[in-house]
Amino acid sequence: MKMYKSFRVQNFRGFRDLQLDDLARVNLIAGRNNTGKTALLEAIYTYTGVYDSSMLLRIPADTRQSYRSYRLEEGNELVDPGWALLFHRFRTSNPILFCGQNGGHKKQKENGIETCTDDAQQLTISLVDIDRLDFDILPRRINVERVVDKDGRVLQFEEVRDKWISFNPFTMSRYTSAAYVGERNPKDIQRETRHDSRFLSANELSATETDAPLFSDVRVKKRDKDLLTVVSNIEPRLKQIELLFNGPFVEIHGHLKGLERPLPFSSMGEGLRRILSLMLAIATNKHGIILIDEIENGLHHSVQVEVWRAIAEAARFYNVQVFATTHSYEMILAAHEAFQGKLAADFHLFRLSRGRDDNEIRAVSYDEEVFDAAIEAGFEVR
Repeated sequence: MKMYKSFRVQNFRGFRDLQLDDLARVNLIAGRNNTGKTALLEAIYTYTGVYDSSMLLRIPADTRQSYRSYRLEEGNELVDPGWALLFHRFRTSNPILFCGQNGGHKKQKENGIETCTDDAQQLTISLVDIDRLDFDILPRRINVERVVDKDGRVLQFEEVRDKWISFNPFTMSRYTSAAYVGERNPKDIQRETRHDSRFLSANELSATETDAPLFSDVRVKKRDKDLLTVVSNIEPRLKQIELLFNGPFVEIHGHLKGLERPLPFSSMGEGLRRILSLMLAIATNKHGIILIDEIENGLHHSVQVEVWRAIAEAARFYNVQVFATTHSYEMILAAHEAFQGKLAADFHLFRLSRGRDDNEIRAVSYDEEVFDAAIEAGFEVR
């Protein structure tokens, strides 16, 4: 995988125009509340190829009840899904633009608007009248109507000459949530910046139905020993990890020194479950992208340095690029300690903040030298 070296987002949520340069293998995004940290992860996640309307509405992908409560049916009328909330200052006439590059990021202008130098790197999201779509939606009309706003518009994702519409609001799978609606041309340039990706929300912990299949995949590929090595650095008593039945469910269990029988990870501490989920996400997304919201959740300060070292090691081994957000100064200090020496080039810190005059979100970039100086001087980097 060629990692992202830069990423740009325009007209999305709180971002008028934000660009991150010099991205590394592991990128930590800090900043106060309401500075767009989670929204930035959503933008990157969408850009990787997950064109899912329900994710952008922050609705649990597999929870239909949550979606119904948002789009409450009242007679024959559906509540507006609120697409305007996705656009900066509700300016739906301006498209959302995501642009990432594997190499140096350059700009060009079209009609006075800066865009990517190569349209093969660009993803545009716009609101389109459902009756003006250039494809037949009759077979999918029922599903489409779930994501139509009060003005009869749907979100259209467009890259190069490919166009997509999100139909299924109940899943994050790119293969079922979005349908291709353009006419493919064999000569079309395919974007090289798509990657397999996984988004770990702030409150997502190890769960039987999600992590057990991931561990099974790791076990089949004989990578479970590497996983054990990493997790045992956090919990030295851990001797073995395996899948066992826990009642009617198959669940990940750990053999701990001093215990006569294996213990399901669901019965262990929140921190250890979080670490296992992180490591499984990396191990099962080889050559991909992992996005972690509020990475410090559930992690005691005493293990944070080891967690960062584990992430650094796993990201290198599986060739994965990581984007994480944090509110925690301790987590930032732990990253500073973990990414020293030969690992320094694998880490970059960004701090999002709002301008005092225009309230627009901007990014401050901390390379190794600036990061060291900021920590030594005690400057605010959260």
